[in-house]
Amino acid sequence: MKILFRGTRLIGIATDDYTGPESFINAPDDFDPARLDECRIENGRLVMPPDPDPWQVARNKLALKRYEHETGGIVIGGARIATDRQSQALITGAYTYSLLNPSVLIDWKNADGTWTKINATTIAGIANAVAAHVQACFSHERALSDLINAAETAQDLASINLEEGWP
Repeated sequence: MKILFRGTRLIGIATDDYTGPESFINAPDDFDPARLDECRIENGRLVMPPDPDPWQVARNKLALKRYEHETGGIVIGGARIATDRQSQALITGAYTYSLLNPSVLIDWKNADGTWTKINATTIAGIANAVAAHVQACFSHERALSDLINAAETAQDLASINLEEGWP
């Protein structure tokens, strides 16, 4: 495999029989093409960063998995409630408003685009359910993070299932 470059900028990968006009260097046997954009050319040589720490990779994947579940929405009484960060903020704002103005009905736009009016008790229930969902996602992330940190070998690390147990 050949790594194509212009100056110090990597621009792609070609097969060993490549004879085009681009400058190239031969990739080492252990080169991972998925990490091409992490590499650079320095003095005509390929400089590869060290392999990422598998524990940090697992923690990064875990944080992304938690975020997906946290912001993926919930269903309350048959109604789909958005839980993305902006929706969490709007729900918190509506809840705070209802605390200050308990007799006011709040115009509420559902995730499906329909409108309804909700009272302070209803928004309190929604806010509580969303907060509980978010907290459950972070609690599950913490439990899995503890397992990752306790893993002593790469095999221990690989045995941790980041897909199961999410709220």
